Amino acid sequence: MLHKRTKPLNIRVSEEEFQKLHDACNLTGLRGVGELAREAMRLIVDEQRSVLAQHHDPAIWLDELTGRLVNLLAEVERLKALLKTT
Repeated sequence: MLHKRTKPLNIRVSEEEFQKLHDACNLTGLRGVGELAREAMRLIVDEQRSVLAQHHDPAIWLDELTGRLVNLLAEVERLKALLKTT
């Protein structure tokens, strides 16, 4: 479910850092630095949640591991399909 984005978050970066972020957007297909930053923060928060879950609930840890394996298998299948077309 998407939530309306109402809270601004401002950071300052150097010109070189900004260029690297912009280049990363181009490589990943993200629309802009804001989207890249949101995705990076989401990954960090998800990883932190996963680490905490591992210590508190084995069922959550297993669900997380299962999800990662499903994603890995999907990526392997995608790569296999790409190799077949070349």
